[in-house]
Amino acid sequence: MENVTHHIPDSQEENQFTIATIYIIVVLMVGLVMNAAALFSILCIRSGRRRTTPLVIMTSLLICDFTALVVYMARRVARDFLISFGNNFFCNVFGSTNIFFSLLSGLFAMLLAIERYCAIAVPFQYRNHFNLNTTVVICFALTVAAVMISVLPILGIGSYVDEDMMQNLTSCRLFWKPREPPLYTIHFLIYYGAAFTLTTLVVCCNLGLTSQLVSLRRKVADLTQGQHVSRGREIKFVWTVMVITFAFLLCWVPWMVSLALCKFGVTNSPYIVTRAAWLLLLNHALDPCIFLLSRHGRRLRRLYNRNLPDTSAETTVGVSLVVALTRPK
Repeated sequence: MENVTHHIPDSQEENQFTIATIYIIVVLMVGLVMNAAALFSILCIRSGRRRTTPLVIMTSLLICDFTALVVYMARRVARDFLISFGNNFFCNVFGSTNIFFSLLSGLFAMLLAIERYCAIAVPFQYRNHFNLNTTVVICFALTVAAVMISVLPILGIGSYVDEDMMQNLTSCRLFWKPREPPLYTIHFLIYYGAAFTLTTLVVCCNLGLTSQLVSLRRKVADLTQGQHVSRGREIKFVWTVMVITFAFLLCWVPWMVSLALCKFGVTNSPYIVTRAAWLLLLNHALDPCIFLLSRHGRRLRRLYNRNLPDTSAETTVGVSLVVALTRPK
């Protein structure tokens, strides 16, 4: 994330630059294709279908990721043009866009995880509170929050420019250091707090979702008195959730750890932060996989919209969901 000049041999520096360039180009192109394909599936192929809460959140996430990759690519192509307006201008554009899109993507993923969990754990409360209007308002509020956090350094609360570097170098940073001014620390606490919260909620909701599925299936087993109930659909759904959780952690945990290590003075190596930033960029390309992997769960979504009897309340809903998951194909 930080352009830093090291005293290393020219050949080694050139090799590192080549690897970084190839990796970034591949992630950008693959991410653009996958996000575009997923958006096309939602907006064109499924345009005649009724909009649902998870579809609105998933669409918001895909639009965020697609826009992020387009902006990153345009920013890379127009690098020299942006630098012509000054080092501070370039670094503000570079830093604010990185913070905004990565944070907003994570917040939408968090909202999607919460929605998934509530739909199964508390289905009746879910139907009352997770409606389209509420979802749109929440998505807008998360977008405003991401904008505010990303522009704080531009307003003087933090900085995207590395003042410690040599003069006449365009050096931008996205990590914090020990013994910085209080306003820099405030920005670190706000950003890190938001990132830590969304990461924790995604993991807890996905783990809670698998726990609810196991618990509900046991109720089905008791009611059917041990009759032949296939576990294939349940296992597939649980594995899907686990893959999504692992992919999310792979992208976010190294970034969070590297920021903490730099802030508390354990390391000041930009190499670690740069590699972690590469994984964070990968998150924009992996998010469409959530849509592709979740397509087999459409039977679950249909059950949410059915008019269920008032008796047996959540047990009836829970059993219906697990029966749908465990029904043989």
